[in-house]
Amino acid sequence: DGRILVGGTFFNFDGVPSRRLVRLMPNGSVDGTFAIGTAANDWVDDLVIQPDGRILVAGHFDQFNGVNVGGIVRLMADGSIDPSFNTGTGAEAEVNAIALRTDGRMVLGGYFSSFNGLTRNKVVQLNANGSVDTDFDPGAGGGSGVSIRAVAIAADGRVLCGGDLFTWAGATANGLVRLNTDGSRDMGFDASATTQYGVLDAIIQSDGHILFCGAQGVERVTSTGADDPTFDTGSGFFGGLQVVVDLEALPDGRVLAGGQFDDYDGHAVGSIVRLTSADVGVPEHDSSTLRVWPDP
Repeated sequence: DGRILVGGTFFNFDGVPSRRLVRLMPNGSVDGTFAIGTAANDWVDDLVIQPDGRILVAGHFDQFNGVNVGGIVRLMADGSIDPSFNTGTGAEAEVNAIALRTDGRMVLGGYFSSFNGLTRNKVVQLNANGSVDTDFDPGAGGGSGVSIRAVAIAADGRVLCGGDLFTWAGATANGLVRLNTDGSRDMGFDASATTQYGVLDAIIQSDGHILFCGAQGVERVTSTGADDPTFDTGSGFFGGLQVVVDLEALPDGRVLAGGQFDDYDGHAVGSIVRLTSADVGVPEHDSSTLRVWPDP
């Protein structure tokens, strides 16, 4: 309906108390009908709106509006907690990413090693009611120091996970790993030749290629994890910390990249750039380019 959900570390928005979560009207004003009470007791990392309008909220919190929730909660459209979504004790550490399946199940990635008392190293699949789907088990998964920061579900149901991944189940992962529908590692996917292990976001394109981002900018691999030689970001990202933290695929195939940078391939872009659909590594240089600065 055009309203906007915003999550983060803030305590108020435009002077209105809003503990780490707020809903805005299409004109940017705070939606006062979104009654979330005391909301999250720590930061919010990810938000997903289900087709029925209910809202999945994930993060570092273990309480939401005074209720113990363990890193994940589902809200009704009015902001109240959905009582039909029961995750038990939830995750024992932060949940960073949510990916929703078409059947209502969801995959969560984060820094946790257990979920509702079951061992689930960094990734877990939940049924629509919040219970752990025991048919999906990553086994040894990610070990100490590993954190999943991005989750995407392929058309065939396999799960792409990106994050601070040196290894997965003892084998080199270098930022990206793909899991089969039962949670086991897909050995047909090998992204060990990529240049970064700290993946902050990843998207699967319609042709199966995978775009991912982090401290090394934006890279693309094929559906098998091999480097895509046709992807060229020129001189890449510069300025600020040169970190790309978010990718958004647009309906027309173009991609928005946002983060802490102010230059892309020699062009001033002010923390956000839109890349073309013909070759996503090429920036748009015409007047349609979306910029935060210097445009007002």
